[in-house]
Amino acid sequence: MFDGYSILQAQEFLQLSDEAYAKFLPRFKTLLDTRRQTLQQRTRVLNVLRRLLMEAQPDEGMLKDTLKQLQEIDGRGEADARRAYEALDQVLDVRQQAKFRVFEEQMERRKLELVTRARQANRQNRQQQKLP
Repeated sequence: MFDGYSILQAQEFLQLSDEAYAKFLPRFKTLLDTRRQTLQQRTRVLNVLRRLLMEAQPDEGMLKDTLKQLQEIDGRGEADARRAYEALDQVLDVRQQAKFRVFEEQMERRKLELVTRARQANRQNRQQQKLP
């Protein structure tokens, strides 16, 4: 849902014409998808590590293999993100490239703010439900 918000905000923030936005949009979506896929894969492997570590005597070979998988995912994710940035940069001028990096940081901050607000609202709701 937040990705959709970012996609809508990008055109205005970067001051892209409709023509430029049409070229930018699929490349931006590729970057977002790449990040999401990497995060999902990373989370799955971390869950395996967590389960292994819960065992009384974790198998060191399995731990090594799982850590290797995690490194491969991280490396692949970084390479895929780098390629996605290169593709984006091909349709943006230098000023827009700089603005895009700032835009991403702002979107990340907004996302964290929204998560924080949602958690605070949940805590308040739980506290209100406990009151007689």
